[in-house]
Amino acid sequence: MIAPALARPGLTVSLSADVEVTVSADMFTQLRAAYQAGRHAQHSDGASTGVTVHDILRMATLDGARSLGLADRTGSLTPGKQADLLVLRADQPDVAPVHDPYSTVVLHMDRSHVETVMVAGREHIHSGRPVVDSSELLNDARRTAHRLDRAGIGVRSGRGQTDGYGSRNS
Repeated sequence: MIAPALARPGLTVSLSADVEVTVSADMFTQLRAAYQAGRHAQHSDGASTGVTVHDILRMATLDGARSLGLADRTGSLTPGKQADLLVLRADQPDVAPVHDPYSTVVLHMDRSHVETVMVAGREHIHSGRPVVDSSELLNDARRTAHRLDRAGIGVRSGRGQTDGYGSRNS
């Protein structure tokens, strides 16, 4: 449970995704899923304190960097750290007007709101689009998927995996 883990002194709780099981693996969906899980636990267990949107964003940024041993390089906008930056558009009808930026990011935003992504000062997304052509990366992913299928461990191999639409193969 998230809220009890946050209450343990010295324990760093962070967010990550390594496989899509019940929700999309993008970080915005993970933010909402973590928040909802924390709120559910609070209401189910009758806990007096629960997880907040501030907790969730800290888990995704500062505590994520700390968990990976990268807190000295990234996780916050601090002089001397890498210039890692995510710029989100808040001028769209589904999020405007913004009254609480933390709640807006955690509860309302998604990939469509990403305007700019910079990693170590280098722009990777500009105006919501990748800066570089990703066709070779996509071709590599397709070749890898085909190789896994031929080896009998891919999605289409029928070994208990989904059919790509969420239904289990039998």
